[in-house]
Amino acid sequence: MFISSKLPQFMDEMALLLVTSTQEADFYLAGNAEINNVFHFKLEKTKYSDREDLIKRGTMVFESGAKFEKLRKLERDNFIREFKNDVKQFLVEQKVNSVYLFAPKELLKDLKKTLPAIIQKKLKGSYEGNFQKEKPFDLLKKIIIKPLK
Repeated sequence: MFISSKLPQFMDEMALLLVTSTQEADFYLAGNAEINNVFHFKLEKTKYSDREDLIKRGTMVFESGAKFEKLRKLERDNFIREFKNDVKQFLVEQKVNSVYLFAPKELLKDLKKTLPAIIQKKLKGSYEGNFQKEKPFDLLKKIIIKPLK
């Protein structure tokens, strides 16, 4: 898709826009007045049959609380690991000059840490929020505004 002249054109450079939610990620490559979605992955969301578990024997309570918290942390770790591997693989295939990261607040810090050192040096901006369903042009509008770090 061609980029409007009012938005950053990325002439003579390639910019990588990494857009994630808690279970999904899109990679956009922008350069020479064009932006394209070049990669997408989505982890399946786990369905919980019961959110709490209570184990009793007579009047004694042995264990209580939500069991799904451990699963949620495991899913988050799996997503971060998958994201890291996909970014590394993508960088082998493409030469990138600048990187912009769009992620929810709870993931942003962890995703920044997992990025390879080469990409961390090229990170021009990071933005808090779930921008997964945003159009690429709306993401470029956010780049014009001062980056949130």
